[in-house]
Amino acid sequence: VTDPDLLAEVFREKGERYGRGTRVYNAMKRFLGQGILTSEGAHWKKHRRIVQPAFHPRRLHAFADTMTRKTSEAIASWGDEIDVRDAMMRLTLAIVGETLFGTDTDALAHGIGDTIEAG
Repeated sequence: VTDPDLLAEVFREKGERYGRGTRVYNAMKRFLGQGILTSEGAHWKKHRRIVQPAFHPRRLHAFADTMTRKTSEAIASWGDEIDVRDAMMRLTLAIVGETLFGTDTDALAHGIGDTIEAG
């Protein structure tokens, strides 16, 4: 989805219709529990309010270099076809891990992928 009106529909108006139920997401829930990265609905909203200060525009501006670098690295690793849901989950995890926790989550993402494949 790239149209601004459709994005508003997906993320603001009808977000409850679009769940996160991918294989990677479900595997992450087993490892990470029910936190902001793995919850939905009211539980997610509660956690989102707690971390809201980290998403203030001034703080986000400080994260821009990391977000840009991680996004460029992800794009460079993609082939002709990608699973967008999986790719975005991995990219989000990489950005959140580094910007909020100072951690490289690539090993975690690969471990989750290996677990899913063994599945």
